Amino acid sequence: MARLYLDDPDDVLLAAGLLSAGAVVAHGFGNFCALSARGDSRSVRRVNELKGRAADQVGSITVPPAARPEPVRLGRAASRADPRADHRGPAQAGLPHLLTRTDGAGRTTQVISPGIACPANRFLELASTRRGPLYVTSASLSRHRTGAYDSPAHWRAGPLRADFAHMPDLVVLEHCDEPAARAAYPHHLPMSTSILAFHRAAEENGRPALVLDRHGSLAGHDVRAVLDRFGLGMVVGPRAVDRLEPRKYGALVGGRP
Repeated sequence: MARLYLDDPDDVLLAAGLLSAGAVVAHGFGNFCALSARGDSRSVRRVNELKGRAADQVGSITVPPAARPEPVRLGRAASRADPRADHRGPAQAGLPHLLTRTDGAGRTTQVISPGIACPANRFLELASTRRGPLYVTSASLSRHRTGAYDSPAHWRAGPLRADFAHMPDLVVLEHCDEPAARAAYPHHLPMSTSILAFHRAAEENGRPALVLDRHGSLAGHDVRAVLDRFGLGMVVGPRAVDRLEPRKYGALVGGRP
C-alpha cells in the first residue's frame, strides 16, 4: 500500500474505512505512534497476539477529544490546556469486556486521546462513528516477544514498519512532518501518556486529589500544576512511582532531532 498521511483528507478517509472493515491502523497519535482497531474482542485479541502479548490482555479506548467521556470537568479543561493527562474511570455499561477491567469494587476503562493539536482526531472521528468505541495500544512489540527489558512506543513511522514487517496488512497513517508533530507537544516526551485515575477516593493535604496511575509523557510536576488550578491535589499510585522511558533511536534521544 502507498504511504498514507494524516494531513491528506483522502488518506484519512481511506484509513478510517479500512479500520471499520477490520484492519489495524498504526498512526500518529500526538507526539508518538499508536495502533488502533475496532473495539470488539476479536480485534483486541488479534492485536495482542501480533504484539506478542497475552491474547486477553485488556486494552484502552481512544476517542477524539470532543467525544471523550469526561467523568469530571477537569478532564476537558486539562485537555484544552494541552498539556494533558489521560484518564481511567468508571466503565460505561455495554463496553466489550477486553476494554474494561475490575479495579476495586467496580469496572473501569482507560480513555486515551491524542490531544487537541493532533490531526489524528479527524481519523478517529471518522472511524469511531462507524463502529463504536475504538481500541488503542502503543505501537510497539511486547517485551515478551522481543526479550527486551522494556518496549516503549514508537514515535517514528519507519522503525515502526520494520518492527511490524510480520504484519503485511498493517495500515500506516503517518504524520507528514514528524518533528513538527513532536514540537506541538513541548511539555510531553514522545511515549505512552500519563494516566489519572478518577474513580478512586484520594486526599492530599486536606483536599481532594486524583491518583497518578501511570507516569508517562507528561511529567508528574506538570500534571500536579494542572490539577492545582482546580483546587485538587495529586497522589502518586504504586504503578507511577517510576516514570516510563521513551524509545531511543541511535543518536536521537527523547524525541528531539
